[in-house]
Amino acid sequence: MKKLYWFILIISLMNIILSAAAYGKSQSHQSNMCALQCDAVLSSSYSKVLGFPVALLGVISFTLLALVLWYILVFKSPAAEKILLAFLIAGFIFAIRFLYLQAFVLNAFCPYCVVIDTSTVLAGSLYFYSESRKYRSKIARFARLANCTKSSKINAICYYMKWRK
Repeated sequence: MKKLYWFILIISLMNIILSAAAYGKSQSHQSNMCALQCDAVLSSSYSKVLGFPVALLGVISFTLLALVLWYILVFKSPAAEKILLAFLIAGFIFAIRFLYLQAFVLNAFCPYCVVIDTSTVLAGSLYFYSESRKYRSKIARFARLANCTKSSKINAICYYMKWRK
C-alpha cells in the first residue's frame, strides 16, 4: 500500500505542475496557446466551476491531495486515509466528466487536461482496485466461516455485519 501512496503522490505532484501550466495558459489570453486545441478547452464555458477556473481548482486540490498523502506516509493516519478516499472519488468523477466533455461536447483536446484527467483516473482506479482486494478477502473469509455457498454471499456479509456489532 505504501508504494501505491508514493505513486499517487508522484501523480499528484505532476498534476500540480500541469494544472499550474494550464492555468497560466488560460490566463495569458493569447489565441492559439498550443498546437492542439487548448484554446477551445481552456476558454470554454466548462472551464469554470462556480466562477473559478478549473485549472486553478486543480492546483489547489492536487496540492491538498499531496499534503494528505504526505500526512499518511509520515503519520500513518486512518482518518487521513478516509480524506484520501474522498479526494480520489471526487477526482475520479470530475476527471471522467472532463474527459467526456472534451471528447463528446467540445470535440477538442488539451494535452495538459488529458494527461491530468487520465492520470487522475489511473490513480483512482488503482486505489479502488487495491481497496476492493482488501475487502474481497474479508468477505470470502467470512463466507467460509458462515459455511455459505456462492449464491449466498450476501448472507455472509449480513452475518459479518451482525457479528461485528
